[in-house]
Amino acid sequence: MPNSLQAVPNDLKAAIQQAIEIELSTIPIYLYTYYSINRVPDQKKIIADLTNRYIDAGLSTERAAQKAQDVSVQLMVHANKAGATIMSVAVEEMLHMALACNLKRALVGMPKLVGKSPKHYPAQLRGHLPGLEIPLRGFGLAQLEVFKQIELPEVPQPMLKAAPDPTRDWSSLGELYGWISAQITSNVTPPDFDKFKDCPQLGPNQGYYATNNVNTLYYDKNHKPQFTNQDADPKNPHGNVGDLIRIVDVKCALAAIDIIVEQGEGHVEKPHAKDAARPWQKYGDKQVDQEESHYQKYCQLYDELAALLREEGQMDDYSLLAYFVKPVPENPTTAGYPAPIQAVSNLLNAVYTYLYMMTEACYRQEIPKQKEIFNFGMHKGMIFILSTLCDYITSLPLPWGGVAGPTFENYEFDPATSAKSQLVALFNKIPASLNPSANVLARIQTLPDMDIVTKKVLSFA
Repeated sequence: MPNSLQAVPNDLKAAIQQAIEIELSTIPIYLYTYYSINRVPDQKKIIADLTNRYIDAGLSTERAAQKAQDVSVQLMVHANKAGATIMSVAVEEMLHMALACNLKRALVGMPKLVGKSPKHYPAQLRGHLPGLEIPLRGFGLAQLEVFKQIELPEVPQPMLKAAPDPTRDWSSLGELYGWISAQITSNVTPPDFDKFKDCPQLGPNQGYYATNNVNTLYYDKNHKPQFTNQDADPKNPHGNVGDLIRIVDVKCALAAIDIIVEQGEGHVEKPHAKDAARPWQKYGDKQVDQEESHYQKYCQLYDELAALLREEGQMDDYSLLAYFVKPVPENPTTAGYPAPIQAVSNLLNAVYTYLYMMTEACYRQEIPKQKEIFNFGMHKGMIFILSTLCDYITSLPLPWGGVAGPTFENYEFDPATSAKSQLVALFNKIPASLNPSANVLARIQTLPDMDIVTKKVLSFA
């Protein structure tokens, strides 16, 4: 009998930590696929190549040129939209991770982030029943199918004899968060919101997680700008949609879970009230028409790409993807790269790990110190340093073909010296022949020094 039907202990701490680690395992694969996309491909080359292809297939020069123009527009829009869509989900996953961290801080203690990402990819999505392998892979139908499985809506099931055990298995993220909600509202073991009530959480209304940014924007075929996330709602009593919630009671806790649920991590699959053909309704009707769920976003991308490939007769020939998808390797490791690229990968992984060190530090700091760490650290780190390094590494050719990609491995800092000083040292190890950006080094030098913060205020032990 599956574990989910067995009587299980109430382990809220493990369940919330698992929810955090699920976010930590999916954020890298979304980012990897995002950085595999060239969002502004060379339209002139696409038109020239396709025109010749259509002429060779028997079309007149005029008809071939017109068809090439039409297909090039579809490719340009799809490439840009795919990037914006995947980044919009990644941004919300970061928000979900922070909301889950707030939940853990409010109920059971410090969230654990450093070293909690998968040690390597492909990884198994922890607890998912049946097993679900998640890889680092470039954009395409296969990866979109994985994304759909991760965000698959919860299907209503008959009442179980016992609550599922999310620390062992769950069939949807909705089931996991539903179990957490049930424990929070339990009359048998009511949660204690007083024990950690004075402990810092990531606070709302600080601009930590922007609902939309330049990376979640794309242009449609009429060159009109389109954002892929819903705009924030200042009337939301628990903080803006796309914003954080300080969790102090059951109502706040459930509101935080609702944001995660409504944005994509656990839906009830039922026909939309206005369109029975659309089975991806969110949990409730409040925001269905304003923003699509993660699952729906990925379904639409998959269907659009499949239709484009099918129209070109390329369901088994992905040459069209070559126009806007970089030839990154699948599940790369730093050890598998040539020594010069290993140096870049080591720095990227160290920056990635340092981001979680800064996030953990925020959970021991009240505003304004927290805001200083987050804005000068996380924003500069994630938006500029990590993004620049991901673009940089995907421009580096590999000897055996294709280009490198970020590995998102946990980096182990040497406790004998400052972690920030080690970031500087890692940058200096990149060969000059690879032309590393001096701006990256300058930004690293402006990051908050976690060793100074920890020695004066806190410990990560």
